[in-house]
Amino acid sequence: MNIKGGRILAIALSCVLAWGLFTPVANADVFINEVLGSTTGSDTEFIELYNSGPSSVDISGWEIELWDSDDGSAYGTADGTSPYVIPPSTTLAAGGYYLIANGLTETAYSVTADLSFPDNSIENSSYTIILTSSTGGPIVDSAFVVDDGPSDSANRAGSPITPNVSIGPDGTFLPAGFYRVGDGNPTVALLEYSPIPAPSATPGAANSGSVATGACCESDNSCTEDTLQLDCEAGGGVWQGADTTCTPDPCGAVGACCSPDYSCTDNLTEAECLALDPTATWYEGEFCSLVCGPTGAC
Repeated sequence: MNIKGGRILAIALSCVLAWGLFTPVANADVFINEVLGSTTGSDTEFIELYNSGPSSVDISGWEIELWDSDDGSAYGTADGTSPYVIPPSTTLAAGGYYLIANGLTETAYSVTADLSFPDNSIENSSYTIILTSSTGGPIVDSAFVVDDGPSDSANRAGSPITPNVSIGPDGTFLPAGFYRVGDGNPTVALLEYSPIPAPSATPGAANSGSVATGACCESDNSCTEDTLQLDCEAGGGVWQGADTTCTPDPCGAVGACCSPDYSCTDNLTEAECLALDPTATWYEGEFCSLVCGPTGAC
């Protein structure tokens, strides 16, 4: 009877432990909200956490892990002096921010970090950033920031993971950083590599709730308007900046430039055409012999 009871107890305990291991983290309202790791000159680096929930959260002892994610011998090794441990008696208020930053960030943005980390804490090639509620504990949030390495992958100490968000590449480069569009939202946008301070970065304060769109020069030199930077670059295009348009065409496509007097020049960009004759009409991809000349009855 005692043996049977012991077995029942052991089974019950194992079920409780298993349930605890696989239950989602109760503090899932805390997000990695904004990260900057690679900038022009010496890197201004920071990691911002945000509590989107209705109640404060005790984040004492929580850790930020940074893992090298390049396919190579360093894959799965800790970046910098990671992990970075949040001190005891630290509470993150509802709607509040917690800022981990280096001294360059504090100077550039006139902010005071809640927790300091040394320069070059964030990798300048593909990396995985993980927020955990204890050493080796459950993942609260994660992000994978990647350059153009085709075999790079998100990981935790070398074990593959599926990150909550993936960011990059920025063209063929590692993104400078990212922010959630509207605090805690799943949509992310890129931060600027230059200048310093990055115009879109808001360490320790609310993120922008909208994403800028602009002209995208596609790989075939065509131009698409109202494009998100991430979408443009994911398709191999070159984003022209916020609020840019395709008129005049910034993408280098050439065509026929026809003036009202029917004079015509081939192989000009739209900008070159309009500079030559502001009254001209530009025909992308066309030739003068096909589009420029008087029409009438034959």
